[in-house]
Amino acid sequence: MAQHSLLVSSLVPAQHQLAALLHDATEAYIGDMTRPLKALMPDFCVIEVSIWRAICDRFNLEWSLPESVLRADMIALVTERRDLMPHHPGEWECLRGIPAMPEHIIPLPAEEASMQFFSRLMELMQGDHRRRVCA
Repeated sequence: MAQHSLLVSSLVPAQHQLAALLHDATEAYIGDMTRPLKALMPDFCVIEVSIWRAICDRFNLEWSLPESVLRADMIALVTERRDLMPHHPGEWECLRGIPAMPEHIIPLPAEEASMQFFSRLMELMQGDHRRRVCA
């Protein structure tokens, strides 16, 4: 999750990088679940939205993710499928027309990804704090 979030954050404009870095933060509390399974569990979605709103309130983010974050998440997914997942000839309908990044992903050890995530979070929070103070 940390490396994925770092990747998504690197693909969006500066003003959306914090939202991109935290876009999957609910998974730290309730785990990850596939979209088809989420669709069958509406109570899970209610809980996930509640946690997302608390995260947004804490980090001064809008509740809805910017379009650039949603697009970057898909670009990251198609790139991860290409570079990190076993080859499968079937097409994922949700990824149709989404280009992969030209660069290939080199998987980081979990500890390294975690440290980079935390460092980037502190950097973005500091920048966000400065922007609010100077505004």
